[in-house]
Formats: sequence, structure tokens, C-alpha cells
Amino acid sequence: MVGPMAKAPGACLLLVGGMLVAVCGPRAWALRMEGSLRSHLYLREERLRDPHEEFYAPLRQYMTLHVTEFNTPGWSFHGAGWFRQDFGEESNYPYPDADDPFESELLTGYLEWRDPRQPNTYARFGRQFLFEGTLYERFDGVSFSKQFHGGHGFSLFGGAPVISDYGGRSEDRVGGGRLWIRPWSGAELGGSYVRRTDNRELDRETFSQDFFWRPFHWVEFSEQATYDTITDEIVDLSLFSAFKFHPRAKFTLSYDESIPSALLPQTSVLSVFSNDKIEELAASLEFSPDRDWRLWGTLVRYDSESPGGANPLFHVEGKPYWEYRLGTRYHYSDDGHLSLELRHLEPPEQGIRFIEGDERHESIDNGFDRIRITNHHWVNNWFWVSTDAAATYYRDEVNGSPHSFSVGQTLGYRPTKRVEAVATLRYIDSAVDNTEFEALFSVTYWFDRRILGCGSQDLPADPPGYGGRWLPHSEIPAPAVYRGPNP
Repeated sequence: MVGPMAKAPGACLLLVGGMLVAVCGPRAWALRMEGSLRSHLYLREERLRDPHEEFYAPLRQYMTLHVTEFNTPGWSFHGAGWFRQDFGEESNYPYPDADDPFESELLTGYLEWRDPRQPNTYARFGRQFLFEGTLYERFDGVSFSKQFHGGHGFSLFGGAPVISDYGGRSEDRVGGGRLWIRPWSGAELGGSYVRRTDNRELDRETFSQDFFWRPFHWVEFSEQATYDTITDEIVDLSLFSAFKFHPRAKFTLSYDESIPSALLPQTSVLSVFSNDKIEELAASLEFSPDRDWRLWGTLVRYDSESPGGANPLFHVEGKPYWEYRLGTRYHYSDDGHLSLELRHLEPPEQGIRFIEGDERHESIDNGFDRIRITNHHWVNNWFWVSTDAAATYYRDEVNGSPHSFSVGQTLGYRPTKRVEAVATLRYIDSAVDNTEFEALFSVTYWFDRRILGCGSQDLPADPPGYGGRWLPHSEIPAPAVYRGPNP
């Protein structure tokens, strides 16, 4: 769900229309328009156990737009949005209770100014995403970033957040910034602050610190920590290191500790389901015997503790458990590759008690063994096919079934960089969703035009990528047949 201003892609069109009116006015400006139009028709049949069949058929249209090369140096416009119309029995999948079969959203829409002499100094006005250090915000407002010689800099932002909010957002505010320094080559140290209010009441306030260092090309370290003033504790801690100790081998080690509910706005419905403290320690090794073959293995240790609020019945001490992942990918030719992945997870029974009627039960964190095989192959310079198959066997039955499996086939056609058509058909026997069929039909058009004196012309496409072929963009990922940890 999003705030009322989020459902306004028309604002983007009005802004662009106004710009075009100005372009074709007495002073004909020159500008460049780049972007994409992507249409998705997603078909999904779900067979429930009553037995009752439900069929979903949402049509989605996505658009991105970048307007540059104004007569005024440094200015540009960037926008993205989508709309959806449902033609199935249920509207707004996966929210079948929604009444309106039509929905739309303006993802971004902002004017940007960059200093022509220092491109890393810029200001943005409008709806935007902010990714900087530990900052991750989406808001309607203003942001400014300044970088000095030597790499040091700061950024500031403020406005109204674009988040799930059932009471509107007329009194919602978000603001903060980041300061960073680069004490030596290959290193950056930063500090961030974010404050968010909901209806004038404090909803989130955090201080964050981040650090990155690459002393040599074969080793790097990163660290970040976030302190929440409301809960008075560290709510997010991340450590990462990577060592390329051999030209064909790399080892990575990471540790993450977080309390997801503290990282979400309190108005989000998800915040009430994420009160656990989660710890994850992962070690990975990658090895390439030759240029066409890659092997990898990952060992992950999980641990969690549920505070459970004031009720001691829901307080659960953490019980660590492990997950093992093995995989390989082999390029059998310049035209295709085959990959295999194996996963094993067996968590303990955490013993979270709940009441159903007059009986008490203990929930079970289910384990599984999974195998997945994928194959991608270019038939010629314009046509490619992709096949994937996955099977999951559960430690404890899910809805009376011990396993799930799926198989899918994707066909793609991309004769030029401008157009791509993709069709995916997948059959699923899922113990979780009871889904039997899904398909995706997608057509994407990329445009790049220069407008001058109210006329326009297409600009030439860039040369093709790997192997002289355009890389595919629209293939949908394999379904998560079991929604466990890191499905």
C-alpha cells in the first residue's frame, strides 16, 4: 500500500507535457528523451482445496523517462511509473480484497540539477529514491549532495515519506543527511541521521555509521551499524570481507544482525510481524577451474530470538541452525550455460506457542532439501531459450504434501536493442500456494530520441554486448515454492 500521492502517474505526464509545450514555444529548445515502455500480461491459476479455482490476469504497463540535454546546462528530468488493469476473477493480485481492478503509481518523478564543473554535486526536486551509505528512503521533497575535491562530502534531504500509511500523510515528515570522508585511498567513512514523523509523532529516529576499505584489488572490508533512539539499541549491524586469494578463487565472510521491525515505519503492517532479533553468519567460497566453469559453496548459520512483547508465553530463546548451499555453472559454449544448485536447511522447532480454539500448539520452522537446474541458450543472434526446473522436499509435510516442484520454459526474441518480446510458461505443483499454472507475456520497447525545433530523430543504438548479442532483460525469476528463510 502507498500513500494517496503515490497513485498519481498523471503528474509525471503533465510535467512532461508542460515541458514539451515549452519546447515547441517561441524558443525551440533541443532535448533528448530516453526511456522504456514495458507491457506485462501475467496469467496465474490457483486451485484451492474446496475445490475452487481462482484465475488472475493483471496487465501491467511500466514506463521510465529521462529528459536531458536542455539548453540550460546541468538540468534533467527523471521519472518512472506503472499502472495495472486486472482482467481475471480477482482484482489486484496479490491483494484479492481490493475493490478497484485498476491501480497506478508514480515511482519517481524529479528534476535534477548537476554542477557542470563538478558532476558529483547535485540537487533533486520531486519524488525520488535516496540510496547513499546506509540511507534508503523514498519521499516527495528535496535532496542536495555536495562532494569536494579529495572525495569528502555531505548530503541533506527532507520531505514527505512515500510509505504504507492508513491515515494519510498530510502531517508526515522525513529528513536527515549523511557526512562522509575518505581518509585515504580506497576507504570511505560515513555517518547518517534520519528522522521520520507520523501525524507529528516520532515514528523513527536513527543514527548510522558505515565504513568501506579496499587496501588492495584482491581484498575489501565493509561495516555498517544503525542505532535507534526509540528502542535505545543497535537495530542493524553488518560486517563483510572478501579475499581473492587466487586469480580463480575468492572467499567471503559476512555477519548480519538486525531487528526488522525497528527498520520499518510503525505505520507499516509488516512491522508487527518482524519483532525478532535475527543473526546470520555466512561463509562462501568460489572457484573457477577455467573460464567456462564456476563452482561455489556457502555455509550459513542462523540464530533468532523473539522478544514477544510483554507476554512471556511468546518469548523464545534463539536456537541456531545451519543451511548448506552448493552450486555450479558451466558455459558449454559461447551460446549457452547450464547451472545446478543444491540447498539443505533443517531448523529446530522453536516452540512458539499459539492458541487455536481451546488447544495449544507449537509452530515448526520447516526444513527442506532443494535442487534446481537451469539452462540458458542462444539459438541465434536474436532468439534465446531458457529452461528451469526445481524440486523441494520438506522435513515436515506442508498442507499434507511432502514436496513441491516446478518446471518452466522461456522464449525470448530481441532482434535489436529497441525491442524485446518474452514468453514464459510454468507449471507448479506447490504445497504452499496450490498454484498449477502461471505465464508471463512481455514486450519491451526502448526509445532514445533527440527533439530539435519540434522535430525528432532516433539516435543510433549502442553496439551489442557479450557475444555480439543483446542480453535478455525480461525473464521472470523461478518461483519460491517454499517461503522459508532466503527462499
